[in-house]
Amino acid sequence: MTTDLDSAIEEYLRMMFGDMVRATIKMQKKKLGLNGKSDLSRDEYLKLADEIRKVCVGMSGEEFAAKIYDGLIKIIEKKSNQAS
Repeated sequence: MTTDLDSAIEEYLRMMFGDMVRATIKMQKKKLGLNGKSDLSRDEYLKLADEIRKVCVGMSGEEFAAKIYDGLIKIIEKKSNQAS
């Protein structure tokens, strides 16, 4: 699930972060102590989504950050349900 979910998150965030998407995700994972972990749990992905939301607030404001966060949650839930 992790690779598929990471790819889906990266693709979704590309509109916001462009070529910096991988670096941004990696930085937020590192901040949460998840960097280098081969398999993240659903809860860890939800924490990652919240950290990315915080980055988006600083870049684009609350409204856009909320839309990004909602999209991330939908991706995480969909992929988590598919893996079950």
